[in-house]
Amino acid sequence: MNVCRTPRLNTTTSPALADKTVEQVLLTDLDKFSVISAVQWKGISEFMQGLTGDAGLASIIHPSALWAMAVAAVIGIVFELVRVFTKNKSPISPVAIGLGMVLPPDSTFWMFLGAGFFWTMGKMYKARKEGLGWKLWVDTHELICAGIIAGAALVGNGDVLVKVFLLG
Repeated sequence: MNVCRTPRLNTTTSPALADKTVEQVLLTDLDKFSVISAVQWKGISEFMQGLTGDAGLASIIHPSALWAMAVAAVIGIVFELVRVFTKNKSPISPVAIGLGMVLPPDSTFWMFLGAGFFWTMGKMYKARKEGLGWKLWVDTHELICAGIIAGAALVGNGDVLVKVFLLG
């Protein structure tokens, strides 16, 4: 039984959308304007609303999902304790696993490849710490990654603007 209350659209602006939920409208034309992450965050906001609501989480989330969240929380705490007790020598990154659960798979895949690339560069230039390769690929890898992420975000925003305003 689904008791989730999804908000309805304002029917005075578009009568054709009167029987559709916000989520249905957001997911109808994915080629024009993809908003899957907006729907993800909508779900997170509904979850947070369930935490503070009168009926509790059971009104919007199935009990099996609540158990799955409890198990995931325990696993996350165990991963973090392993990281702390091994003094960051554990190959399992709790933050990476958490981001992998929220971000789209293609973003997670590219982050994995980037981490592998910089790990390989660190191994290659380990003996030559004063050389250009070490300074470029190891000392500045945070800056390179930040620049790539910012550039991808700007290109993505530009892509959406072109699709909406020029090709729309």
